[in-house]
Amino acid sequence: VVQDNNLLQTPRDHQEAVYAMLKRQGKAATFSGGIQASLVDDWVADQFRQLRIHEVWLACDSNGTIGPLRAATQRLSFLRRDQLRCYVLVGFGGETVTEAARRLAEVWDAGCMPFAQFYRDGSGKRAALTPDWQKLVREWSRPAAMRVIHRGTT
Repeated sequence: VVQDNNLLQTPRDHQEAVYAMLKRQGKAATFSGGIQASLVDDWVADQFRQLRIHEVWLACDSNGTIGPLRAATQRLSFLRRDQLRCYVLVGFGGETVTEAARRLAEVWDAGCMPFAQFYRDGSGKRAALTPDWQKLVREWSRPAAMRVIHRGTT
């Protein structure tokens, strides 16, 4: 399990050492840290292609990260949706339920399995969830529910 969301920001020789270590492991790798999609280039995709992968978690915390997420999922298209997951921060900076729902749908359309996470402030506290926010977060944090809602789509 690689929990470092900054792995792709480390020097290439360090990344090469991590990938070499993962190739020697008996189990498939899980990159659970929420990798910054804009850093997934062709070289990174090629490294991932050479690994046994259980899951890769990307991050999509704002509308500005949808484009890089789409590019990353194209590069990682050899992974199935259930292997390509995405943390999606919702409810930050005045974002509405409708805006968050639209972004979550875009993450799904990009080929990832979204996981909605309602914003918590620096102290770890979150605002009380209204019924609309509760429904949205519940729907978009349960893979089985998403599969039913999106049955027949890619």
